[in-house]
Amino acid sequence: AKAAELWRTASRLHICTDFGFNANATAACMTQSECLGGRAWPTLKMSQPDWEKATCVWLNSTLGMLCYWIESNRSQGGRGSTTVTAIPSIPSLDVSALSDDALIAAVRIFDAMDSEDMLPANEAYRDLVRQNLDRRVLTEVLGLEDASADQLAILRNQWCMEPTVIGTKSTGLSHDTTNAV
Repeated sequence: AKAAELWRTASRLHICTDFGFNANATAACMTQSECLGGRAWPTLKMSQPDWEKATCVWLNSTLGMLCYWIESNRSQGGRGSTTVTAIPSIPSLDVSALSDDALIAAVRIFDAMDSEDMLPANEAYRDLVRQNLDRRVLTEVLGLEDASADQLAILRNQWCMEPTVIGTKSTGLSHDTTNAV
């Protein structure tokens, strides 16, 4: 009975509870099949598979990572930790409220980009894959103008100079004189 109850929590979507902003590229990931999460990557079960993909897209966008960062415990430089019980307090896109077209767009983004490699979060300022993800989330899912991506670039660059994001790594924007804002 306990095993059956535990398997009801299985999901394809997993959230990182110890996100190394200067080491990890993703705050969320999807597995090929449903499985049980662990301490560092617990599952997030949603009632629709498309919602899981849309949430994964959101959490790996710059806006999603910022939301994670805001709510995380940043007692160690370059790392944000959260607990399973605190995950619901992370601000997130309400994927259940998306229009059908916006949800389809989010799933399309996930399917098109699921095999793309991203740089660690603190290098988002120079990560063309993440920048494309951001642009697509803003324009295709949220329905904003293309210029919104330029505005987000300013916020992304500022975030990549934040000491709690960079930690002790020399890969943050404040250390990169070739891409200074």
